Amino acid sequence: MTEEKNSSQKEEQAKNSGWKKINKKFVLLSFFFYLLVLLVDIKFLE
Repeated sequence: MTEEKNSSQKEEQAKNSGWKKINKKFVLLSFFFYLLVLLVDIKFLE
């Protein structure tokens, strides 16, 4: 019982760290995309 709990907790931690990495990448990508859109908008507005 305790061994099963520990393994499931480790899996949950791995999932959480994986999601954190994915979220960081997603935030960076969306930030770069936002900057790119801003630059394009500025060029078209001029």
